[in-house]
Amino acid sequence: MTATSYDTEEVVREKYPDAQSHITPLVESGVKVIHGVDAANLNKTKALKGKTFDVIVFNFPHVGLGIKDQDRNILANQELISAYFESALEHLNPAGEIHIALKNSHPYTQWNIKTLASNHGLSMRAKTPFIPETMYPLYTHRRTIGFDEKLSTTDNEDLKRGGPGDIINCFTFAFWRVEFARKQSESKKKKPSKHQSRDFDDDSD
Repeated sequence: MTATSYDTEEVVREKYPDAQSHITPLVESGVKVIHGVDAANLNKTKALKGKTFDVIVFNFPHVGLGIKDQDRNILANQELISAYFESALEHLNPAGEIHIALKNSHPYTQWNIKTLASNHGLSMRAKTPFIPETMYPLYTHRRTIGFDEKLSTTDNEDLKRGGPGDIINCFTFAFWRVEFARKQSESKKKKPSKHQSRDFDDDSD
């Protein structure tokens, strides 16, 4: 497993005071941690060149530019996700999946990630609730700008905003290549059911 951050190691420690408490357990578990990785251009990172993965995950992508104009903000994030899809495909195994976690509220629902994925030859395999406790134990959401006592929370309160009550209103979208999805579908259609198999065996006796 490989874990990455967009910021350099120095900036990560500056922006997130508790970063080391998360990094140390990863390293001790054998996870390779790489800093200064641009998800929109993975090939820029030498340590990733030639590497392929079964699953590539980007949880809660955001340009973090503080753009107040909503339309420009949406466009900037769409461009980020589109570039991520293109970059991730170069490092994805043939049967692999690309995952993105997003909040299920405005403006994130306006990013139209299924359309962006389709533009890159991807189709959605699954959409599942993002539940940190079961998916990523000890996960704590952090904003792109870093930890700010006036804005940030020490738990996952940010993920509950815009949702119904005290529920984390977020989903993980899993995408795979359209051609692989088509092959999987065709394979299921060709595979005879158990009932059909028994009928064939009975006729041959």
